[in-house]
Amino acid sequence: MAALIFDTLSFSKQLKTAGVPAAQAEAETKVLAELFEADLKDLATKDDLFITQKSLQHEMKDLRHEIGDMRHEMKSMYKDLDAKIEKVDIKLSGEMSLIKWMFGAMIAGIIGILTKLFF
Repeated sequence: MAALIFDTLSFSKQLKTAGVPAAQAEAETKVLAELFEADLKDLATKDDLFITQKSLQHEMKDLRHEIGDMRHEMKSMYKDLDAKIEKVDIKLSGEMSLIKWMFGAMIAGIIGILTKLFF
């Protein structure tokens, strides 16, 4: 990381020239230099940001692949479910025609019995 250059000697001289006592000027210079040093350690560099960007791009690419895989799985599950529903529908329609036939035969039998009884 490119360091910020803080000229402590020049700063201290400027304070002394402005009338600040030497001991105070040196103390202020030392504190300010420590602040600059501490703050700069926590700053991200362009390289840090570039690495983070590449990492995020890679993670997004992985997520896109996972979403694509899930879409494929969901389509497959939908097709399977649709096929099962179709089988159940065919089975139910077959059973319904059998029930209709049996109900028709039962009604015909009841009509036949009633006609023999009353006519």
